Amino acid sequence: MVQKDRLPIRSQILLYLTGKRIARELGLVESDLASIEEISAAIGAEYFTVAARLTELKNQYLVFAVERGGYTVQLAKLQEILDSVERSMAAKQ
Repeated sequence: MVQKDRLPIRSQILLYLTGKRIARELGLVESDLASIEEISAAIGAEYFTVAARLTELKNQYLVFAVERGGYTVQLAKLQEILDSVERSMAAKQ
């Protein structure tokens, strides 16, 4: 198990949004969209830090702004997302 504080904010965001997406696919939640405020509260990061990382992730096409203020990931990008998180974990070691 990896401690949350060992993961960069961008990886925490990716994992949070991926978890929401999978939960929606399983019918556990109605929506896979998350606002900056929700993500910030969930991972314990500053609002503006989360907003900046989301912009970077959008530019890399790993995160998508779907509705006004809502962010999600595509399941088709799951392997790319997990590879990105794995690289960030390896870099921290």
